Amino acid sequence: MSTTDDHARALLTESLMFLPHAPIEAVYGVMARIVQLSSQILHIELPPSEFISLITLLNQRPSHFLVISIFRVLSVIHLNNEQIVALLACHHKQMPAGSVYSTTINWSFLETPIAVKSNFIRFIGNTVLYKRLPRSEDSDAKVNNYTSFDVVQVLFFLFDDENKSIRLKSYKYACAIVRRERSTWSVEEKKKYRTLMSQFGKECLHVLKNEHKLKKLNKQRVDITTRTVQSVIKIKIRLGQNIRKKQPRLQIFSVANKHIVKKAGLIKDLKLLRKNTIIYVKKEEKVALQLMNGNEKIKELKVV
Repeated sequence: MSTTDDHARALLTESLMFLPHAPIEAVYGVMARIVQLSSQILHIELPPSEFISLITLLNQRPSHFLVISIFRVLSVIHLNNEQIVALLACHHKQMPAGSVYSTTINWSFLETPIAVKSNFIRFIGNTVLYKRLPRSEDSDAKVNNYTSFDVVQVLFFLFDDENKSIRLKSYKYACAIVRRERSTWSVEEKKKYRTLMSQFGKECLHVLKNEHKLKKLNKQRVDITTRTVQSVIKIKIRLGQNIRKKQPRLQIFSVANKHIVKKAGLIKDLKLLRKNTIIYVKKEEKVALQLMNGNEKIKELKVV
């Protein structure tokens, strides 16, 4: 580690240890500093005291900013096996006897805030999918398989969450993990997995699967609706998430007899970035709309 990294690491330690004792008005500044410092150091491992200082902030019903910041830091540090198991303790998992984390971390935060649950799901899911789980040299420990199955159990716990986005995010990550990791699970873990499936129920799983399918379809959604409002026509364009990522352009042409006159008839060329876009044209105008992604036509013409 270079001198610069040594200095940054010392500042990171100082900030982490100060975090639980920081006045309310200073917490945001301290957390912003921790995020900045953690992004500057190539390899970070947190001892129990620093890890606990960071994690216990979740017990205080933190704001959206603090939650995102905590999981952003967790995503760049190198967690050891015990720390990862502590992160999975929200599923009433038994911590090893004498663990420094066993009586310190309270994961009841998962009961209410959507922001916390959303970031937690993303973090534990990516921990498995991007192979950040530590591997033990002890073949009996089966660290990687063990914790990946634990993640699936936690995600199952969130399948019946009252918030739709949480249900679907947990389902998405669970499916990805099961597809990749199931073949490495032990016979006992596969049996527990089948038990989880049966307890959740085929009907509930079918509903969740359909919700997930509908969400994928909505991401590709392109709706153009029109409505006459006095002397103007209101045109509403609704775009799904995947379509918006393409940064499409809306071209508005003047038309005669429901046919595009020519390129010179182009009235407007708009770049669409929002989920909902509303434009108005005069009632007496005849126009056609064309949604384009480069030279590719996304939506057929709609004559108004």
